[in-house]
Amino acid sequence: MSNHGARQLDTTPATIEVLDEVVTAVRASGSKVEIYFDGGIRRGTDILKAMALGAQAVFLGRAILWALAAGG
Repeated sequence: MSNHGARQLDTTPATIEVLDEVVTAVRASGSKVEIYFDGGIRRGTDILKAMALGAQAVFLGRAILWALAAGG
């Protein structure tokens, strides 16, 4: 799940805020869909939080690009 593009709207909740609700709804439906989380990851603890809330995978982008831009 991702909210890319929604950050321009003031009333849009952060992805992490609704992750638990999405995971609960998917599991309640009986679906075997895996939840992949993307958006707002700034540090390693954000990854742990998303995994604890039920994400099976977390995508990284900005943090890795910043590290590469700073010389690795």
